[in-house]
Amino acid sequence: MPSHLDRDSWGNFLSRCPEAHLLQSSAWGELKAGYGWEILRVASGDAGAQVLVRRLPLGLRLAYVPMGPIGDWLPDLLPDLDTVCRGAGAFALKIEPDGPEDPGLAADLQAHGFRPSPHSIQPRRSLIVDLRGSEEDVLARMHQKTRYNIRLAAKNGVTTRTWDDLATFGQMMQQTAARNGFGAHQPSYYADAFDHFHPL
Repeated sequence: MPSHLDRDSWGNFLSRCPEAHLLQSSAWGELKAGYGWEILRVASGDAGAQVLVRRLPLGLRLAYVPMGPIGDWLPDLLPDLDTVCRGAGAFALKIEPDGPEDPGLAADLQAHGFRPSPHSIQPRRSLIVDLRGSEEDVLARMHQKTRYNIRLAAKNGVTTRTWDDLATFGQMMQQTAARNGFGAHQPSYYADAFDHFHPL
């Protein structure tokens, strides 16, 4: 039987999993719970997943694991995920694993009944920039074309600064999304995210 974890127990589980993605954190679950998602957390041995469940039109419910599961989960965690998702009345489980695209993982998932989706919820890739050292040290570790573009932007007046004007940030996201054809949350969502993750 899968172990259902509350927020604190999930936090304890994550403390043993430093590689876990932010979207598997308790704070992320609490943020999403404020926007209509039911949060289910399941662990079995060293593997676990925070599952978000959403009610859709026509009474359907979708289960979703963003940037997870955590640990060596395939195939051993699948029966527990199946039990939890069926118990929540979900008609489907969408998993977007953390990490680079892996043909081997894709084949394993298909062997267990998963099908590739043409629609992703999270960006398919993240870039991690090592910020240790001086600005010149950081730039020196970048590709030459990246350095060129950063310096060109600076010459054209682009600046960076610490900023906590959430209302303007929300408006900027709306405008950028409309201009570039992608979805954005309402400004209040970004304010709530800031409250969940900004250090006190």
